[in-house]
Amino acid sequence: MKVLFIQPPHHFDGKSRRPGFFPVGLGHLASVLMKEGHEVGVLDIWAQQLSRDEVLRRIPGLDYDVIGITGLSTQYNYVKWLAENLKQHYDKPIVAGGPVATFSPELLLQHSLVDFCVISEGEIILPNLLRNLHEPAQVKGISFRENGKIVSTPPEQYVKDLDSLGFALRDRKIFATDIYLKEGYLDGHPDIKAMNVMTNRGCPYSCDFCSKTFKRVRTRSVPHIRKEIEMLKEEFGVGAIFFNDELLVLNKSRIYELCEALKPLKMLWQGQARVNTVDEDVLRCMKDAGCVAVGLGIESGSQRILDRMNKQTTVAQNLTALEAAKRAGLEVIVQCIFGYPGECDETIAETIDFFKKADHLHQGFFVLTPLPGTSLYEWTRQQEIIENEDQYLSGLEAGYNTDRKALVNFTEFGLDEYYDKKRRLENRILFDYLLRHPFARVVARDNENNLKPVLLARQVLRAAWQRWNGLHRAA
Repeated sequence: MKVLFIQPPHHFDGKSRRPGFFPVGLGHLASVLMKEGHEVGVLDIWAQQLSRDEVLRRIPGLDYDVIGITGLSTQYNYVKWLAENLKQHYDKPIVAGGPVATFSPELLLQHSLVDFCVISEGEIILPNLLRNLHEPAQVKGISFRENGKIVSTPPEQYVKDLDSLGFALRDRKIFATDIYLKEGYLDGHPDIKAMNVMTNRGCPYSCDFCSKTFKRVRTRSVPHIRKEIEMLKEEFGVGAIFFNDELLVLNKSRIYELCEALKPLKMLWQGQARVNTVDEDVLRCMKDAGCVAVGLGIESGSQRILDRMNKQTTVAQNLTALEAAKRAGLEVIVQCIFGYPGECDETIAETIDFFKKADHLHQGFFVLTPLPGTSLYEWTRQQEIIENEDQYLSGLEAGYNTDRKALVNFTEFGLDEYYDKKRRLENRILFDYLLRHPFARVVARDNENNLKPVLLARQVLRAAWQRWNGLHRAA
């Protein structure tokens, strides 16, 4: 059977984001299907940066038995558009997968734009579906339409042994591997080829705002991870790794083992941790093994906000982790959220005070965005804050809103006041930091969400003007 996988584009602030992350999930699915004798093709709209007109021109020339579309919840609108146009030319089955299908199958199926939704992990489900396209009720882990009604079958079990999947297929004849090698790099190291690798699936924590793709944590063995990285180094000339696990640093014993395996490879790398899974010894070990940056979800400097998030961390832990990273010489990608329920002038002041104590900068505050699969999203549905899910999801383009029309405002601030307070919060933290470090090399995010150095003079002047302007307006 001929199967085509389609990767939609990712957008941010109205522009297509840089294709810096190889579609590892599709790589595993392609490998599994090819082992079963299927022929696999990939149309990577994101990597090739295809416009909608270019996609429409290509659709009539596609010749496959089944088309699979992967997508995040933030790609919902594009997946709908793509499926609708595919249906105008084909009567072949269209299968949707990824978080958009896992968390919103009813929305995708209600207009008969897709025929099947794969719920959660596809390595077991998709091959079974291809064997039973005419008897889908026999397949676990899917949703589909039957006699005008949406049917969901019992869930399929997760893959217990991730090592059994082998390495994600990155064949240049099938995937746009060279584009990802060209566009993929660690912040601050653009000249070193980088590729993303997953070491586990799932996260043991349950932050109310976080959309977790997998409910249960499973890990690959460290020797298996090392072999894959060695392969990437030898076959593709990769010199840096971005671990795009939901949480790389699950616990200290595992990260120590991983660091020991990575150190001889002399690779640069970065990944996600939590403030309660690292200490100075762990961070020093990571740096010694090639780590150049670690992501930490600080989120807020207010304990009330952290508690409402079900973050299971404290302001004191946030402070300790940032201080430890500084002593270890590691750059921290400080992730913060603005506008959580309960956000007010007092919590904003607490956050400003926290960053002053931490003597640290952030990389911008993300606007809180309820996403399907989160407790926050379910609460908004129950409270009828989001009344029309189709309309709401159609307005999203990223996991953090940039469009005011898509904002769900949980604060008592008016719309203009909301964004004004967010801007003042960010500028106040920057201004306070530059007063203490007048010759600091400041790093900020650009429109594609990449971290880049910014000229000090420009930042100082901008921050000073914003601060003066804020005080003048307040007076």
